[in-house]
Amino acid sequence: MKKVAIVTLPLHTNYGGILQAYALQTVLQESDCRVQVICKNEKPYISWKKEIVKFYRRYVLGRKNVQLASRTGYREALRVRKYTDRFIKERVSRRMIYDFRELKEKEYDCIVVGSDQVWRPRYFCAWYGEIYDAFLEFAKDWNVQRIAYAASFGVSEWEYDNEQTQRCSQLLKLFDTVSVREESGVELCKKNLGRKDTVLVIDPTMLLPKDHYLKLADTVPPYKGKLMCYILDMNPLAKKFIGAVSETYDVTPFYTGSKVEDPKAKLEERIQPAVEKWLAGFRDAEYVLTDSFHACVFAIIFNKPFIVIGNTDRGNSRFDSLLSVFGLQNRFITSVDGLRNVTDINWDDVNTKVCQLRQRSMRFLKGALKND
Repeated sequence: MKKVAIVTLPLHTNYGGILQAYALQTVLQESDCRVQVICKNEKPYISWKKEIVKFYRRYVLGRKNVQLASRTGYREALRVRKYTDRFIKERVSRRMIYDFRELKEKEYDCIVVGSDQVWRPRYFCAWYGEIYDAFLEFAKDWNVQRIAYAASFGVSEWEYDNEQTQRCSQLLKLFDTVSVREESGVELCKKNLGRKDTVLVIDPTMLLPKDHYLKLADTVPPYKGKLMCYILDMNPLAKKFIGAVSETYDVTPFYTGSKVEDPKAKLEERIQPAVEKWLAGFRDAEYVLTDSFHACVFAIIFNKPFIVIGNTDRGNSRFDSLLSVFGLQNRFITSVDGLRNVTDINWDDVNTKVCQLRQRSMRFLKGALKND
């Protein structure tokens, strides 16, 4: 049995991030692999010996400027993600680390990088400090198989500086096989990182059928309403879209997600609902309105008509690539006037394409695993 590590973005409250890791792990396990998803340990490390010394200095010696360590922010984060954490703990085989150097060569036969925006510096570096470990710099001298599956840069523009480009190019040469999630990613790998053999594959969540996700949500009570609204950036434009779509299609909105990214919101309003409840939203919706890439993906998986609100800051090239594959570009709009250009979806054609892409992507992944 091949021992496989998955390197991706940390799992916390992002439904798409959680489910893409879960799906990739599931597919690898079905391919007779023993899998661990490498996850950032966000629990603050506290040296109690040092804290005792600081306590003595502050309260015995009276040095009021000495600050004791605090876990207040961490405790708050645990409350915010208590429901998503439950799904992760029950269904994702994790290995918690503070640093990738904790991993040892003999522990794994293969490392898979992906999916999600794992190759976007602004996201990966926010958690791990440098982009290089997304290209397995920590394992550069190891004798292991290296696979990139559906890795994403998130945008079509090159965001790396010269040093990052040079070092990541050298690291990517060590990979046995490279695949990305967007057509723009294929070009970025060719032009900037020197991998002309980069392959386009689908997001890991699309490797699993709708019935698999329905089983995860089978105990969730039905939602009241028919328009599922999953909005990451709830702003005046998004609210205008909700009103327009609700009126145009005569559907009552219901909301999934929370104010998880709004630090000004009350703590109870920031608690993210369970992953299963998010999936149930697609089950119960007649229509989906979102600015989220993975909500768009799941609308396609569940065959639900959808509208995508443009979200430039989070990366629009992801939507361009996904929707163009299925001929659904007019589902991506930036103003309510764009609703007039939305046409019906031929789900038979879409499902045929999904099936073809799933088979092609599975052939790539299984072939990559055997190529050692």
